[in-house]
Amino acid sequence: MCSIIATIVNIFKRLIKPGGRVPGSNPSQQDTSESQPLVSESSDQPVESEPSPTPADPNLESESLATSSDLLKKIRSKLPGGTERSDDELESFVTINSLKNIWTNEVKVEDFVAVVIQPRVSSVVPVEFVRENLLTTLTILVDIGWEDWQNFVLFYVNHKNSQGKNDRLDDGIPSLTRSALQSFLGTTYGWLFFRARHIYTPIVVTEGTSETYDKGRRLPFVNEGKLLGEGASGKVYEETIAGGQLRLLSQVGYHMEFKRMNREYPVARKCLKGKDISEKDLKLRENEVQNVKRFRGKLSHDRIAAFLAIITIGEDISILQPLAAMDLKKFLYEQGNLLLRHPMDPMDPIHLIQETAHLAGALKFLHNLQIEINQEVCCHMDLKPANILVFDVEGSPVGKWKITDFGISSFHTLQKHGHDARDKPMDSSNLLAPSEFVQKRSVLTKPRRAEGPYQAPEVDGLEEKTAGRGSDIWSLGCIFWQVLIFGIRGSEELKVMDAKRYKRENGMSYGNDYFYYKESDKFFLKPEVNDWVEQELRHHFRDSTAWETCRHLFGKIFQIEKKDRYSAEDVQQKLEKVKQELGNIEIRRDSRPPDTAESNEQYGFDRTNQLPTIIVGPTEQE
Repeated sequence: MCSIIATIVNIFKRLIKPGGRVPGSNPSQQDTSESQPLVSESSDQPVESEPSPTPADPNLESESLATSSDLLKKIRSKLPGGTERSDDELESFVTINSLKNIWTNEVKVEDFVAVVIQPRVSSVVPVEFVRENLLTTLTILVDIGWEDWQNFVLFYVNHKNSQGKNDRLDDGIPSLTRSALQSFLGTTYGWLFFRARHIYTPIVVTEGTSETYDKGRRLPFVNEGKLLGEGASGKVYEETIAGGQLRLLSQVGYHMEFKRMNREYPVARKCLKGKDISEKDLKLRENEVQNVKRFRGKLSHDRIAAFLAIITIGEDISILQPLAAMDLKKFLYEQGNLLLRHPMDPMDPIHLIQETAHLAGALKFLHNLQIEINQEVCCHMDLKPANILVFDVEGSPVGKWKITDFGISSFHTLQKHGHDARDKPMDSSNLLAPSEFVQKRSVLTKPRRAEGPYQAPEVDGLEEKTAGRGSDIWSLGCIFWQVLIFGIRGSEELKVMDAKRYKRENGMSYGNDYFYYKESDKFFLKPEVNDWVEQELRHHFRDSTAWETCRHLFGKIFQIEKKDRYSAEDVQQKLEKVKQELGNIEIRRDSRPPDTAESNEQYGFDRTNQLPTIIVGPTEQE
């Protein structure tokens, strides 16, 4: 800390009166060369006139001065140890917890007031008022070497602005201008205080809020963030909020109130940069921020990962969420076994089916979520394993799954007469991105999801995606298909089955690994997806009622026409039924099903008539 201030102070050594301390330097080595303050700052803010400062009393006892000097030196010596990110001058900060520790365990506020301030003033200094409202101010004044303690009460304790309010307390430090500070602290100390103010006032994150700050304010993260992932609109980092810099809502009796977390708190931070961003990515960023703001207070569901806060500093935006162990993509393909407290190989699919049912429940909540008075409902529009977080919790070998990332989620208005969105195609007038709805009622463009294997046929290749809640159901079906493969045969088999969706039986490539293919402007479910359900899943589930329920469920999910698909509530109910039915059988794990011909004969399987409810022909080009 002292090294930061020292860089600035060297410019003003000549201006500081004899005996004054230059932070970070040895008083005996003061430079006497000429120096002028840096450029002055003009301010539109009126500067109130102060009563004449009280001159220092030359008759103070030398013993008192010695004690005062000792206290000041002790406090300054402790400040660097309380500095976070001290290796980065632009990011370093001192937490309120560090200040409280110094002023409680090293030097007590009452002792400082009694020795340094009280002997220099005639009125009684209110110690508790200083402790509660001026602790940070006190620290900055000590650090910059201020000596006019005889004016502390006048400048800070008794100060009133033109509105009769004291705007020099700790909570107003970030908004103090340089000219306002220099009007009573003088040119040198006013400038030093101005430069140090952000170091001692890192942002306090408050749950459920969206706050905007001026450039220069410092985020309260104790270490440089670890990159977790990168998307179109920004990067995601693992960060740790310093103790005392987070306020969380807590139940107190019959009401909720904010309480400070005194321990460090890990979070995921999505950082949306404002500089050098394309118009397309800027739109994605705006959609994401507007969605998170709009969802605030609405997404109170246990399986939806709500955000902690949005922090905007200048043009840069940070969206904070609780930190998960991993996302579902990494769980399925890389590190699922790391969550197992008692490793099993392979994993019990019942737990996986239960978590998938919880996801369906979260979708049900989301799809039925109505915002404000416009009868709008929400669609996620980008449901995929990478957007499902896995939290490590006691009692679940597969963790706790939550839906996240509402960057391109959309709202649409319910049809009149209560028609559900799955029953009637939506047009561009009732599919709304939140930012567009907030600004205007007519929609010219719609949020577009990135293309990928989890998208539904109706969003294929269309500039304006005619998506809806049924599109989320298709995506959930793709995820469930992969979850079952993983639960029965593991990650390597899942990779093999993903690869099979690239090629047709004749060896020709589909060109992608989607769950459907397009031929002559018509859409069909890929037979490779059907084959696994009809043959391998049937084998592993021993041709049981659980398989029959799964077969029926996939059939109603993978309908080409979205209006014919199950609702999220239907999916949740069927998944719960599958879980119950699986409890009565022993799943085959150590063998693959017979060859196709043998399997067909054994199970009476006819490929020309398999799952007729799935392959139903073309979809409307809405």
